[in-house]
Amino acid sequence: MLISGLYSCVQHEAVLPPEAVTDDSANTIVIDDDNACHTQIASSPLVDTVLEKITPGNELASLWQDPDHLADLLDEIDQLHDDGLNPEHYAYSPIRQIHARALSGNTLSGCEIDLINHAYVTALKDLHYGRVDPVEHRLFWYAKNARKASDPRVILDIAMLGIDQDVSQAFNAARPISKEYRDLRDAYQQALKDYPQSWTRIPGGKLVRSGDTDARVGLIRQRLRESGYLDPFHGEADTEYVFSPELSEAVKRFQKNHSLNDDGVVGPDTLAEMNIQPSGRLNQFRVNLERLRWFSQDREDTMVLVEIAGARISYVKDCIQRILTRVQAGRPKRKTPPLKSYISHITLNPTWTVPPTILKKDVLPAVRKDINYLPEHHIRVFDYSGD
Repeated sequence: MLISGLYSCVQHEAVLPPEAVTDDSANTIVIDDDNACHTQIASSPLVDTVLEKITPGNELASLWQDPDHLADLLDEIDQLHDDGLNPEHYAYSPIRQIHARALSGNTLSGCEIDLINHAYVTALKDLHYGRVDPVEHRLFWYAKNARKASDPRVILDIAMLGIDQDVSQAFNAARPISKEYRDLRDAYQQALKDYPQSWTRIPGGKLVRSGDTDARVGLIRQRLRESGYLDPFHGEADTEYVFSPELSEAVKRFQKNHSLNDDGVVGPDTLAEMNIQPSGRLNQFRVNLERLRWFSQDREDTMVLVEIAGARISYVKDCIQRILTRVQAGRPKRKTPPLKSYISHITLNPTWTVPPTILKKDVLPAVRKDINYLPEHHIRVFDYSGD
């Protein structure tokens, strides 16, 4: 099994638009002063199927009539913020209003019960399978029979945990258990606490290398200190405009952490990464948490996993990583496609025919500059007769 691109480094470009995960307009819930409620909630066939099976016995209805259980649900929905999900997608504020009335002794109406049921099951579904369907949005390609369909029975079993045990057990069962997900969720929580409103912006310009003098050096130094790549209390003053070896080493650490060429030179790619603001970084966290929710369903006991952003490939057998090495991946403008497919053949010591796009955009321009490019790169040229 080959899986390419689902798990990517958080610092890299997100193919999934952040608004797909964080958009507030998906659910609209209105509760009138006279205790009547009108709901317009984004639904899905899976959620509808689960609700059809779980509501006839009224188990959930009796559960939510207890203000303590409703408080537990509110607490779990609020914690979805740490998963990069927006609690308001799951009627957090309206349910708080319902909870306040329940504490005053009011009995929940059928409409309010329906609202809570829908929010509960939708939250479990989004937490387990992801809020966005990657195929529907053309974000991921699956070979025939390579995709595991979302199963309503899984969400039904998870939802029943909230009835048989407690609501927190249901949310814990829905949340991906992989180490990657836990680590990224923890990092996101820490980023929410630590990130400022903004970081220093650095204007564009020529390349800056060790030993160069440039008016932007102070800004570069300040930006690196803000992210912990330089000690904020020691070292060179921000008024020093010489790009020192110490600063170059800090740039290398930044570049390595962001999967850039760690040459210590501040060029366009490094500047672009440095100029991403905290809001953009937080969006990347949210997008990658969503990716890992997809990935939790696509894991195989034995698989070859390509991490496009980090240009690494790993071989996993019996759920244990056996091999990890570098791999060639596409450029941002010519991306390696995210996909899942079965591996049917292996070619040892293969030849490689230059693809037309690479021939046109890379090889031919290089040959025009240097006629020795072809032999130096061990590329042979054949005519249509094979000569």
